[in-house]
Amino acid sequence: MAKADMTNSTNSVHALLVLLGQDPSFGAANKGEVIGEWLLTLLGQAKKSRGAKSVSDPIADARYWLLLCGVLTTPLPTAARPIKSWLLPLLNRFQLDTIVIQLLSLNSSQVLAPARAALAVLWPLGQKKIGVDALGDCLSAVFDACTEWERIDDDLGWICSAVVGAYRNALTNAGNKKKLYNSFLTVHLSSWLCTICTSLTLVSPSSTKQLQDSIYAGGADTLFSLDALKQPLDTLFSALSSSTPLISSLLPVLPKVFTSFISATHRHRSALFVSASSAVGGKEEVRKRGMDFIGRCWTLIWGSASLGEHFEVEKWKSVIGVFEIIGKERLFVSHSVRGTHIDATNGEYGGELALSEARDKAVEILETLDVSSKDSRAELVVLSTRLLDVLVQIEYDFVGSVLERILSAFINISPSLFHLVTTPASEFLAHVLEYHTKTRTLHTYAMALLGAVVASSASSTSWTFSSLTMKSTFPLAYHLPALARALQTSLTPTQTTPLAIAVLQAVESAWRAFKDAYQEEERAAKKRKIIEVTNKNGHEARLVPAQAQVFSYTGRVAGTVLSNLPASAYTKDEEYSLEALWGDVGKSGWTVIWDCLREKTGKGEEHDVMKGRDGKKRKHTVETGPSSTLYPHIVTSAALRFLYDIRARVSFPLGDCDRLGEVHVGTLLNVVRDEASDPELVLETIRTLLWHIWYTHHYSQKQMETQPIFTVTLDILTTRPLSKSKWSGVSAALTRDNLGLAALYVLTDRWIDVLDALASTENLERLVSLLLAVPLDIPDEDTRENSNEIYLQRDHVALTSRSILLDLLRNAQFWELHNIRAVFLSSVLSLTAPLSSYCFPTPGVESHSLANPAAQTELTLACNAYRLLHYVPPEYFTRPVRAELVKRAIAGDVQICTEIDANGQKSKAKRYMDGSNPSLQGKPHTEEAGDSAPAEELKKWSRRLTHSVSFIFLLHTVLMQHTCEDFFGFCQPSA
Repeated sequence: MAKADMTNSTNSVHALLVLLGQDPSFGAANKGEVIGEWLLTLLGQAKKSRGAKSVSDPIADARYWLLLCGVLTTPLPTAARPIKSWLLPLLNRFQLDTIVIQLLSLNSSQVLAPARAALAVLWPLGQKKIGVDALGDCLSAVFDACTEWERIDDDLGWICSAVVGAYRNALTNAGNKKKLYNSFLTVHLSSWLCTICTSLTLVSPSSTKQLQDSIYAGGADTLFSLDALKQPLDTLFSALSSSTPLISSLLPVLPKVFTSFISATHRHRSALFVSASSAVGGKEEVRKRGMDFIGRCWTLIWGSASLGEHFEVEKWKSVIGVFEIIGKERLFVSHSVRGTHIDATNGEYGGELALSEARDKAVEILETLDVSSKDSRAELVVLSTRLLDVLVQIEYDFVGSVLERILSAFINISPSLFHLVTTPASEFLAHVLEYHTKTRTLHTYAMALLGAVVASSASSTSWTFSSLTMKSTFPLAYHLPALARALQTSLTPTQTTPLAIAVLQAVESAWRAFKDAYQEEERAAKKRKIIEVTNKNGHEARLVPAQAQVFSYTGRVAGTVLSNLPASAYTKDEEYSLEALWGDVGKSGWTVIWDCLREKTGKGEEHDVMKGRDGKKRKHTVETGPSSTLYPHIVTSAALRFLYDIRARVSFPLGDCDRLGEVHVGTLLNVVRDEASDPELVLETIRTLLWHIWYTHHYSQKQMETQPIFTVTLDILTTRPLSKSKWSGVSAALTRDNLGLAALYVLTDRWIDVLDALASTENLERLVSLLLAVPLDIPDEDTRENSNEIYLQRDHVALTSRSILLDLLRNAQFWELHNIRAVFLSSVLSLTAPLSSYCFPTPGVESHSLANPAAQTELTLACNAYRLLHYVPPEYFTRPVRAELVKRAIAGDVQICTEIDANGQKSKAKRYMDGSNPSLQGKPHTEEAGDSAPAEELKKWSRRLTHSVSFIFLLHTVLMQHTCEDFFGFCQPSA
């Protein structure tokens, strides 16, 4: 019965809507007032059921809103009263806020669209009649509606913005903001945090972004009004710590909330801190209040046991954001500056304790990371490094006391993870270096870096052959150029000598540590007690590789420091000259080298490069690691590189020990010849020998025997094909396969002038033949080195033989070297000589054929030579050479075209014969071996020569002003 009554009521409503809205016979002047009053009465008396979607609910029925929209927006008759005159009394009688609350719970665009049009008239008139508490309830409905930002359309967004704007206006004029503050903490804080938290992860249109900002501002105005700021911070943080979801929602927005707190405190500081005697005193109180807020935030984040490890990344992001605001607002003043001690019970120092604890946690994460760490732990490493960078900018003293630990942790980070932390680590190191540069304490920073290298050996957890090979490249090598520039400009003369002496002592100490560890391992091996020693103490097995790494890293840092001292350190007649020290440097470096190579120079007796190369090789029980000969090789390479870096700056030998005799040169050449030598050792030895050749040629009366050195170096280039090699430029990436490519790069980039001046014609011809054999028509498949073996410089541009050759040909210095230029042009003429035997076809005279495989090979080499000529500057062609090259290119091109035509005639004849032979019909035609060169190869040669002819002819006519008659004169067939 009740259901039937409801149906009849609904039908009556429909009839009434038609009567009032569409019947023209109902023409009273106040028709709009009657309809409006009836609709508002019906909407205002609707049940507060937010989930109601029944047709009987007027608020959820779009027809009511359409009719109300028509009443409020339709032009009025002449006799009708203005809308405002009759609408305001109606709004006093109905609760417009209740209608809005129920409307916000709907998810229907059909209802929201006409409702927005109606509220555009109702809300400006009715919002002034709504109390601030009722607007708070509307604001809560807005928070609930905006938890799913994806469903916010223009209509719902407009309604929410109107509500939030009305609430903020009412809040500004409210007399008792303390009550609103307490009510907001109790009722609305959780939903507000949830709303603004979800909005941070969305990419929203501008209208939605304005709504998000408006919602955040409404909550911030409530939390940080003047009356709210007068309340103890305990009230706010007690509400925040009431539940785990509340804290998790706070983490992403905490930096933004802290910014609002600082801004509001600054704005109201004159009313908050009446006792402050001046503006400076007021700012100091703001600073103290801000640091107190930071301390409470730290306790809230890390003191909550309910936030598990899955929130750790969000915790660190929140902390970093808050600490960045400390630096921007300059809230921190060190207690050491104030001359007081930290009092844990004083809220002012809670923030400083938070900064110290954050530093300790970040350093601990860096020190405990290993290769097997999960992705979340790897992300924590990045965040920890960022936090340390922020602390440096806040106050250097926070990281100054633990700087060696931080640098040591950076050094020990696994190469597989280090590329993730390179960017934040470089920013951290840049800020640290900037501080020491400004304070003129670069000498302490350099020694801290050396101390971190030594400390890294004690904290390293894993040593394998592959890891040690990768670690031969200093992980912080990208920072050394910046350190070098700072040392050259900011190191004082009085600091230079003590620093240089301390650096040399660090190198000698690292060498003694390695030597002692290596000798101890040898003694244990002789006694066959490696297994027992390893079982007793696991770190003994990795002591030698650890010390080898320490020496390698120490040599790299020491070489950077000693080669970038102020200019006065390298001038002999200056007061602060280090002439005596350079002799000690050379003595120490060559002591390391000869001891590792087992060279007894006193007796003039030359031994094998490494002990254990003879037939009596000792047996190692540790099979997982590399051969013990690898570690002395790494140390020797580091010592050679150390001396080379310093020589490059001082430009003279480092004492008498740095002057090589025949025995020394022979020993080093044996190292280069030995296939068992480490590739990095071979390359460093070649660089050392080339430097000594250069010095003795320019400054010494006693000349070295240079040809064996050049011969051995060129032998390295020819051991393996260069065209298949790539090298990233990192020493750790050197292998036997790309060693020749690295040696070629060293020769052409730094020592090409020495080679030109001193190398024999035979060696120059060998080098030029290697260069001419590089294929230029094969582009590099991958110009960047992204191999899994290289992590330290993942985006480093890879070197190839093609790139090295092109750089050399574009180098003006190369073409000014007369000897090598003459050999180069002579080799080009030699390669293209076979083309001179071809000539234009003459009746009755048979020309050469390309069917011979030897002729095909010669033509291929000639075509490659012509392609190479595209990169040769035209000024270095003599007139006869240009004329001869043009003549040979034309002759070869004509011969190739003749072969192509002959191939076509033979193919047609063959197809004709196959068609006349029934047994061959339907079978594909195949060329007989030895008929002629393949058609595709002929076309390739033709393209190369044709392009070369046009190129050379253009150069010839432009440079030498030849006419066309001259050109055709070169092409006349020989008699």
